[in-house]
Amino acid sequence: MERISLLKFSFLFRSIWHQPVTQMEPNANGAQCIKSIKKPVDYDGRSRLISEIQILKKTKSPFLCEMYECFETPEKVFLVLELLNGGELYSLIKEKGPMKRTQARYYLAQIALGLEYLHESHIMHRDLKSSNVMISRRRDAKIADFGLSKMNFPLGAKTKTFGIGTLDSMAPEMIRKEPYGHEVDYWALGVLAWEMLVGESPFNGKTREATKEKIKNERLEIPMSLSHMSAQFLKGLLTTKVEKRFGIFEIKKSNFFGKIDWEMLKRMEYRPPFNPKLKDDSDISKFDPEITLYENPWKTEDEDSEIMEINKFKEFDHPNGSPEVITLDSEDIEEEGPKIIVLN
Repeated sequence: MERISLLKFSFLFRSIWHQPVTQMEPNANGAQCIKSIKKPVDYDGRSRLISEIQILKKTKSPFLCEMYECFETPEKVFLVLELLNGGELYSLIKEKGPMKRTQARYYLAQIALGLEYLHESHIMHRDLKSSNVMISRRRDAKIADFGLSKMNFPLGAKTKTFGIGTLDSMAPEMIRKEPYGHEVDYWALGVLAWEMLVGESPFNGKTREATKEKIKNERLEIPMSLSHMSAQFLKGLLTTKVEKRFGIFEIKKSNFFGKIDWEMLKRMEYRPPFNPKLKDDSDISKFDPEITLYENPWKTEDEDSEIMEINKFKEFDHPNGSPEVITLDSEDIEEEGPKIIVLN
């Protein structure tokens, strides 16, 4: 077996998943980061973690966050992901306010293609929101965080699993506890489109129950500042009648997107409209300094342990072969920063 190399990491930020994240030196794949997840003790939590990793392994799209490796210690699972250092779409909206239609249209088109890919792969995301969309250094939008996604879910299928997702982006059929399908992702896309074009959520209730009532029953009042095309696009996505809600076909035909060539967009041949002004692949200036990570994500509960074991995650088949047990002696861990063993 080829010698495993040690790469230095520095603590950077707490990710959109509210898990510790560190950055690693770039390799052929570009800059990467580590998503550190404490192993769930309950069955549902473990099942969702396994599902998320399986989805990350299965999917390959320019509009989805990519995973390169997966490791585990006795206490945690570590996902090696591409570092999308343009920041969260949420932070961009918070900082800049409503977007120009040109910029919003570009990102919404990419997110729609990401959803189309997921749905054709029989995956329902179920938690699409601005904090789960990241901007790459190239200035493209990528869907991230598949912890609540449902696999093996064909087009046209329905499920009755409730209490899944973020309330502000939750479709009315989910709140009514009716069987639902992939259409819930397009409702969430509508909420996201509203936030990008208006600068705030369309459903802001003073309480959770008030928010639910707004989602189920409120007739949206489109701001006069929006164009007719934008208004029609929002109405098409944010209709409570599932059978009338826009799907990918209607989205692509919408006047909102003008003469966009969807195949060119798939091939990444359009020039992005937004420049995050990053110095290099390792620049993380677009992340909020308030979420800087101070704790050590590699810290184990057994402070006296002199050996850290990092295994390939045992629950999954891996393209590089069978799981291996790798040990790291304490003398290999320098005081100036954390380390992790990764496969080159």
